[in-house]
Amino acid sequence: MKNRPGRIDYLSWEALRKDFKELFPLILRSTKSLAHRNRLSILKKLLEGKQSFQSLKSAVDVKKTALANHLKQLLESDLIQKPKYGTYEITLSGKRIVESLVVSHRKFEEEQKLKVQESRGLSPEFVKSFFGK
Repeated sequence: MKNRPGRIDYLSWEALRKDFKELFPLILRSTKSLAHRNRLSILKKLLEGKQSFQSLKSAVDVKKTALANHLKQLLESDLIQKPKYGTYEITLSGKRIVESLVVSHRKFEEEQKLKVQESRGLSPEFVKSFFGK
């Protein structure tokens, strides 16, 4: 089988399984924090820079108590921090997780394009011109 985008070449599957098992509690905590549209929207807004509670409330369009609960979960997962009262920012860990999601989904997108190409027998040149990559 061809080496496709999204394949993990830098780790053996055994090493991946071992690392996943070791990091499982941390992975579970962070993915639970990400498993809500509003929390992802909060992270998206915080990628623009530090934000006040009010600006996050406007961006996410939820009630104060709901926003406070979402922020609490993100704070407990160390994806965001509260450098001063009423101000929030994404942490380095939060940025890394968002970055890994973007990279992973870009690779998934590329893999899907390759599947289309293979299933239709399209030339790589055509796919490049059509999809712009």
